[in-house]
Amino acid sequence: MPPDALRATDPLNAEWVTIVLVLSLSLLARINVSAPRKWGVLAQALFRLRLGRQVLRDEVDLRDRALWGLLLPAVALIALFAWQLDTQGRIGGDLAYPQWVGVVLLVIGSQLLLNAALARLLNDRGVLMEHSYTGLLLHILAGMSLLPVVALVSYRVEWRVEVGWMGLGLVAGLVVYRWFRGAWLGLSEGASGHHILLYLCGAEFLPALLLVSSLHVG
Repeated sequence: MPPDALRATDPLNAEWVTIVLVLSLSLLARINVSAPRKWGVLAQALFRLRLGRQVLRDEVDLRDRALWGLLLPAVALIALFAWQLDTQGRIGGDLAYPQWVGVVLLVIGSQLLLNAALARLLNDRGVLMEHSYTGLLLHILAGMSLLPVVALVSYRVEWRVEVGWMGLGLVAGLVVYRWFRGAWLGLSEGASGHHILLYLCGAEFLPALLLVSSLHVG
């Protein structure tokens, strides 16, 4: 069978997938040259429970183009991984890739907006915004960690099942770590366990359930 026919029968290895991967790598390479300090901030977000308000003010600004240069490929890669799982689980998939991009943006955007609204309502610009911004960095880390995963799923057919489970484990681990950090941050600032649980249920679990409910595997 000609290579073009094989490609046509394997949607996970379509040409547009390669384009998404190349564009994501290009953006990351550009950030590596123009704003190399951002990698240090991401490392701190992974290995330190608190970044410090000075770091957050200087390095985590939604008006910073370098931050968007990291966030956009992260969203693209998370959505690509979700689409791959969806397509493997059902012939043709339930959602197209652009729809998955919208779902991922909706989840991340809803978390940012809800935290900002709660911070304004409670007159708290410290704890909630710190959790919101460090959580955003963890979303970026999730996308970065999925780059080799989505590449292997695309081009190594024999490894797809195992690599897919590995990717799910990486994402689940970062999500649980995000929740743990949020709970620890609240407790360290004197919040009650009851309020922390209510917050996690409303602002963290529900967006996660939105993403999971959009995904049909098996």
